[in-house]
Amino acid sequence: MPRLRQAFRYLVMAARCLDPRRAFRRAHATHSEPDLLARVDEYNRAAEGQWQSIAGDHEARAHVLGKPLSTVRDTPAIFAHIGLTLDALDLGLGHTVLDFGAGSCWLSLILNRLGCRTVSIDVSPTALALGEETFRQDGRARPEFGPRFLPYDGRRVPLPDGSVDRVVCFDAFHHVPNQDEVLGELFRVLKPGGRLVLAEPGEGHASTGHSRFDADHYGVLENDLHLDELLARARRAGFDGALAKPYADPGTITISADDYLRLVDGDHSVFPMHILQDDLRVSQVLILLKGQPSHDSRNPGQLRARITPLVPGPLTGTVTGVVEMPVRVENLGDTRWLSAVDPVGGYVSLAGHVLDASGRFLKRGHFTCALPRDVGAGETVEFVARLRLPEQPGRFKLVVDLVDEKVAWFEQCGSSTAEIEMAVSDWPDSRAPRRLGADIEVRAGRPEGSVPPGAVLHLRVRLANTGDTRWLAGPQSEKGSVTLGVQVRGADGSTLRLDYYRAPLPRSVDPGSSIEMEVAVPAPEQAGRFQLALDMVSEQVCWFAHHGSVPALLDVDTRPGP
Repeated sequence: MPRLRQAFRYLVMAARCLDPRRAFRRAHATHSEPDLLARVDEYNRAAEGQWQSIAGDHEARAHVLGKPLSTVRDTPAIFAHIGLTLDALDLGLGHTVLDFGAGSCWLSLILNRLGCRTVSIDVSPTALALGEETFRQDGRARPEFGPRFLPYDGRRVPLPDGSVDRVVCFDAFHHVPNQDEVLGELFRVLKPGGRLVLAEPGEGHASTGHSRFDADHYGVLENDLHLDELLARARRAGFDGALAKPYADPGTITISADDYLRLVDGDHSVFPMHILQDDLRVSQVLILLKGQPSHDSRNPGQLRARITPLVPGPLTGTVTGVVEMPVRVENLGDTRWLSAVDPVGGYVSLAGHVLDASGRFLKRGHFTCALPRDVGAGETVEFVARLRLPEQPGRFKLVVDLVDEKVAWFEQCGSSTAEIEMAVSDWPDSRAPRRLGADIEVRAGRPEGSVPPGAVLHLRVRLANTGDTRWLAGPQSEKGSVTLGVQVRGADGSTLRLDYYRAPLPRSVDPGSSIEMEVAVPAPEQAGRFQLALDMVSEQVCWFAHHGSVPALLDVDTRPGP
């Protein structure tokens, strides 16, 4: 068996020697590996010089700032390659994407608008300055994603190990003289499970007229990329998997409608395979993998869950009251659910919709509740969700689902939901209260220094209902009407006058709501130091302090005038 393997290796080597493409490479080779490595800094300086020339030329500057819509001639092929590249990147919301050799950063802008955190890197500071201008000129750019623009020295990428989810290099890697070194750097900064996508010209590119002009005029490197050599370099850098997109440029293949029908019916002879083969040699979209790809909720695969409410009966409470719902959630899909809230989206929350008793939707997304931790495929988590009941009394159904924020509801992806009944009663009111509570804040009008006895204090007061009982507004003579009451206390805290002052509410106040009102409270008519205790009163029922509510205290120092 070892001899058979050795013989096979010799056959492969002999076949490679007879490969006509190798003869083509030898005939068109313009750079040796040692020469390229010795001239890294020279090529980097040449790239900066080229970008300075572009920035100083009005027409060239407009061209790079307008990409990918710079010319009618080039745009179809660019768009086709962009589509393939974006699909190959397998992007997710909030992914950190390194745009290597970003130039004027037009691809970074596309990635930014798709919800990615971009890091644009180039050897040319002038190119990156144009890139920042590209972002400023587009009103649809999303600065909240913190796009970064980093120059680098052509050798070491200025990012920590494992700091980016994806790397893309669009029409730039063929300018790199030290490809092994750079591939090693791109591998280093990729997270495990990440990928590098190269969209590059292939064989014969260095011989085109445009490439020769740039090489002669600016001294930049124009090189051919050969897929077998590129794959060997990628393996040496550490990449352990590679995929390719076998698609022709849109302008090279068009067939008649009759041949199209024959093709879809199975007649493959009508497809110009030779054109596709030629295109694949000169244009490549290559995907290099760092470990096995994995799905999380930023770019999900299968979103499936089993949701089990762990309550024996319906959820009960008063309108807008907060109730607790123990729940068990099982991840039946292939995607890790991220729990950390990210304004970009891509994290999973427990959520639900409210239906009336007949099953008619009343409110979608009635509540959301964060998961206590990330949940991997096959894992189960139990926790207590807190949710607010509807604003109207009655019987309702709560449809419990999971939502991948700004991606999809799980039900839309074929996952099952859970239902639980809700029995909602109206609030008790202040005629027969259950729990009375108030947060009283004097927001303006506190006296500064002493005031004359009997002087009127004009106060602005904020009153927040912190109990579970609706405060009814009405005349003081009506039982259960809520008023703002004031008691007079001595400097030692002893009560001097209990029913000193009343101010009726302008309107009823529901639990959880608040109002502000202006009141004119007279100061005590005697000279001395006093405290005014502001509390709420349910008339002919009780002071709120009897339910544990804390009054607001106002110090008043009354002194007669001269």
